[in-house]
Amino acid sequence: MKKTRLLGIWMDNASAHAMTYVNGTIISETIGSAFSSQDREETLNRSENIMHNKEQQQQGSYYKRIGDVIKNYQKVVVFGPTNAKSELANVQATVLLSRPEYYSQP
Repeated sequence: MKKTRLLGIWMDNASAHAMTYVNGTIISETIGSAFSSQDREETLNRSENIMHNKEQQQQGSYYKRIGDVIKNYQKVVVFGPTNAKSELANVQATVLLSRPEYYSQP
């Protein structure tokens, strides 16, 4: 009988902490968003439109990296304080919906 692979992800818009339990040990991987508050300050000084485009591109890359981790697990629980969970679900819908069990804390 094959073991079910389980993954828990605590995330906000700045970072995601992917945790799995293997042989009695919790293994954690941190995935950071490339868009920082310093980037926001610098691009706001130039143009709000440029800042928005840069933020969208970097957040898209962040959600893709999280989706790449999720692909390796059958059951996934996503939780955290911000709406980043919903944004991840929107961007990575095909990856998440293909999981037999995917839970997201409201």
